Amino acid sequence: LRDLGRCTALQELTIATAKKITDRGIHDMLFTNPDDIGRGFPRALGGAGAGRLRSLELANCELLRDDSLLFIARACRDVVSLDISLSDNFTSRGVSAVLESCTQLTALDLLGVARLDDEALQFLPSSLRSLSLAACKIGDAGAREIANRCPDLRALDISANMVSDEGAVPLASLASLRALSLSWTNITDTTLEAVASGLPDLLVFRVRGNPQRRNGEQ
Repeated sequence: LRDLGRCTALQELTIATAKKITDRGIHDMLFTNPDDIGRGFPRALGGAGAGRLRSLELANCELLRDDSLLFIARACRDVVSLDISLSDNFTSRGVSAVLESCTQLTALDLLGVARLDDEALQFLPSSLRSLSLAACKIGDAGAREIANRCPDLRALDISANMVSDEGAVPLASLASLRALSLSWTNITDTTLEAVASGLPDLLVFRVRGNPQRRNGEQ
């Protein structure tokens, strides 16, 4: 990966399902003087010049841990699209660092980041338009943070989380939403009524497998 640091015009990078990529590889790609980990300066790939990286995907890279997210937070502050989905090793600590630093994010995919909980969502940037948090450990407090911090969100997936009406009903205030997935949560018809009333322009609504709903699947 170190050689990719020479690609100073690179704007989009996908490294998905890479079974041997480590935190050290991410560091060496993003920073100078790779022999002194954590002390180098960001390469042009990540943070300077016309070649500023705008889109980064590191989905399903099973050896990566929070250190990689800390490197991204430091070197890729201008990234607008980030996919770090399907990781059992990333935690709220690493995700929080990214959210605090990458304040221009418009698309964020955290699907299956199984150790991510509500704590990190207090740092969600208001610039987000698309957010996937399916199969994390998000509860009602996290859902309320989304409603409060992401007023221009257009697509949201918080399926397979511990969200009830208490967290889901406030999402109906997000007037820009066009796609919403609340499948496999604990919502009831109260949320359905709030969505129907508050989001008349919604184009996609998924609510499969919600055991608390009185009228079954719709």
